[in-house]
Amino acid sequence: MKFILVAALIGVAVFAQVGLAQSQTTVEAVIAELNSVAAVVDPTSAARLTACAQSLKPYGSISNPVVSQFRAAGLVPRFLDAAPTEIVQAKWTTVGGAEALLGNSLTISQINDIPQLTWNCNATDNTAYYTVAFFDCDPLGDNDLLRSVQYHVIGNIPNCDLYQGTNVTHWLHPTPTFTGVDHRYVVLVWKQYGVVTFEEPTILGDSFAGRLFWCPRTFANKYNLGSLVGGNFIKLQYDSTFNTNVNLINAASFSNYVVNAMGRANLPAPPSSG
Repeated sequence: MKFILVAALIGVAVFAQVGLAQSQTTVEAVIAELNSVAAVVDPTSAARLTACAQSLKPYGSISNPVVSQFRAAGLVPRFLDAAPTEIVQAKWTTVGGAEALLGNSLTISQINDIPQLTWNCNATDNTAYYTVAFFDCDPLGDNDLLRSVQYHVIGNIPNCDLYQGTNVTHWLHPTPTFTGVDHRYVVLVWKQYGVVTFEEPTILGDSFAGRLFWCPRTFANKYNLGSLVGGNFIKLQYDSTFNTNVNLINAASFSNYVVNAMGRANLPAPPSSG
């Protein structure tokens, strides 16, 4: 009887893992149920049930809008193993005060400065450090060759103050190319386990060197950044009305740099803009 109960519960857990999108039950509820049963069965079965419960944790709550929007947008599992469970508020002060709303469409004229970021953070905790990344998931539209392009990465952020952190990659204004598709620009915040020594050379704000072929999963694993505490994203397209000299230069430089970088890596040429 005990074996049948354990097998049935493991089957429920597997079904919950496969059919998350269709279920109305939160993953946390499934985990709690598995753990409660594990407490009254034999140690061997308990270990299996606990492992099964732990495997469900990365999925987060099914009803969580941040998790569901990140998954619906295809950001998980392509770029992240698990979606953030809390939102990072990202607001821009130019052109009407635009903000990120988990996938809303903006134009590059609306985000012409570094966003003001707010997340679940205790500013009085002097032991907490954070890393923030802002990147384009679609530099070549649907083409995966470039993975993503980093536009801003700041680490060792103390007291929730972005400007006290270490600029790993200085801010560069987003330059979506003429791909005719939405570019998903994502902001993520990790809580570090301690101060991190970043090995990459600092990327200045006027350079594309080192920004391509960037992967948030690889970066986070390399530096053991800890838990992903929040995220947000917007959709952005090329804006022909926003034609200041700096952005025309950025767009042209980016296109040239992509072609040259892919040539050096023996990759096929990117699709032509259109």
